[in-house]
Amino acid sequence: MSLNQIINVQIDRQTSLPSRTGFGVPLILGRSNKLTPKVQTFTDIESVAAVFAPADAEYVMAQKLLSQTFVPPVFKIGKWTVADVISVNLDDIRNIDDDWYCLLLDSATQAHIQDAAAYIEALKKIHLAMSTDDPIFSAASTTDVAYVLKAAGYDRTAVIAKKGPVTDFPHAAWAGMMLPRTPGEATWVYKSLSGVAVDVLTPGEKAVALRNAQGTGKNANTYTRVGGVNVTQEGNMASGEYIDVMRGVDFISARIQERIYFQLVNLPKIPYTNAGVNIILNEIDAVMKTAINQGILRADPAPTVSAPDVQDIDPIDRGNRLLPDVKFQGQLAGAIHRTEIQGVVTL
Repeated sequence: MSLNQIINVQIDRQTSLPSRTGFGVPLILGRSNKLTPKVQTFTDIESVAAVFAPADAEYVMAQKLLSQTFVPPVFKIGKWTVADVISVNLDDIRNIDDDWYCLLLDSATQAHIQDAAAYIEALKKIHLAMSTDDPIFSAASTTDVAYVLKAAGYDRTAVIAKKGPVTDFPHAAWAGMMLPRTPGEATWVYKSLSGVAVDVLTPGEKAVALRNAQGTGKNANTYTRVGGVNVTQEGNMASGEYIDVMRGVDFISARIQERIYFQLVNLPKIPYTNAGVNIILNEIDAVMKTAINQGILRADPAPTVSAPDVQDIDPIDRGNRLLPDVKFQGQLAGAIHRTEIQGVVTL
C-alpha cells in the first residue's frame, strides 16, 4: 500500500497570472529600414549600435532616451515602412508586440504627427511628438499641428514644440526622463533634459503656444530656460489634460482589469451573490489604495466603491452572468505647478 492510498493530497495551484500592462516602455518608430524584424526590444545603446549607425534617427533617439537621470530599462524600436501609412505599421507592430505604452516618431512632419495622434487616441497608450512648426508660436495660425490637435481634443498626444531645425529629439529625451517614473509619482513640467538645446522664446510666443487657465493657448509644450534652469512646460496633452493624469487613469484601469481577471481565472467561480460581488469590490478597493500610495488619488476624501445589491439586479443580467453598475469614485491628487502668495511687511 502506498502513502497516496492512505493520505491522498491534491493541491490546486491557483497561481495563473494575467500579463501586467506596463507604463514605462517607449516605442521608437523609425524609417531607416535597418531592422530585420518589424519590432525589436533593446536594453542599452550597445545593442542599438549593433543594428543602427550613429547617424540613424533610431540610434540618436535611443541615445536621448538613455541619457537622462532616469532611464527606461527596456524600449522597443519598430520599422516604419514608408510605403504604408502609420496605422498599418502600428497594426503590424502591435500584432507582434503590443507591450509598449508611449509612441515616439522619428518625424516632425505635421501629417505624420496627426496620423499617429488619431491612431493612438483609440488606445490606452500615449504619443509624444516633436514639432518644428514655427506657426505654433503665432496667434494668427490656425492650421499648425498644435492648433489642429487641440481643436480635435486629443487626450493622448503631447506635442513639444521647438523652432527648427531640430536634431536632438526632445520628445525622446522627455520620455526617457519620465516613463521610468511610477504613475502618479511625478508631473511632466519643470523637467531638465540632457542633450536637448533650449529654445529662446518671447513671452508672447510662449503665451500663444502653452496651455493657460483661460484656454487661449495652443496646448503645446516647450523647452526653455526659466529662472536659470532649462525646463519643460507645461506637461500636458493637446486637449489640455495633463500627461500624468492620463498615465494615472490608465494605470487604475489596467490594474482593476488585471486584479479582477486574476480572480476569475483562479477561483473555481465567483458566485452571483453579495459575497461574490464583494470579491470584485475588494479588488477595486485594493487598486484605489495603491493609487493613493502612488500619488494618483487623494486619501481625503477617500475613494468609494459600490455595486447594487444582487436582489436589485435585473434577472436578465443575472441570467447572462453580467454584474452591472459597479462604480468607483476618487479625487485626483494632482500637482502644484504655480502658486500665488500675498504678504505684508511692516515696521
